[in-house]
Amino acid sequence: MPKKLTRPDTLHPHIQERLRLWGLAIRAQRLRYQELANNLARRLDISVATLRRMEHGDPAVSAASYLNALQTLGLLDLVVPPPAIDLTTATLNQRVSRTSATANEIDDDDFF
Repeated sequence: MPKKLTRPDTLHPHIQERLRLWGLAIRAQRLRYQELANNLARRLDISVATLRRMEHGDPAVSAASYLNALQTLGLLDLVVPPPAIDLTTATLNQRVSRTSATANEIDDDDFF
């Protein structure tokens, strides 16, 4: 049995809940389409055991597997909308503005 990469107790509760909801959505859509687990697993190129873990929101299943399943079932844009355009077009030269340093603070630029 493969070693789990992520322990559930190390994940933020919102992430755990989101994975659980993604799994429920995958299972509900699979059943709505009356698709057998074997067939969907074959289409996703994963094992049936991985599909079952995914449907239960297991954090050890890769994000790519979740997203691939959502795309295959036609749910990707409904469940995981693309980010707003302003989040993807940040200027690389932008810097965080600093407040004026006090006499006791060290200038970060001196370390580089």
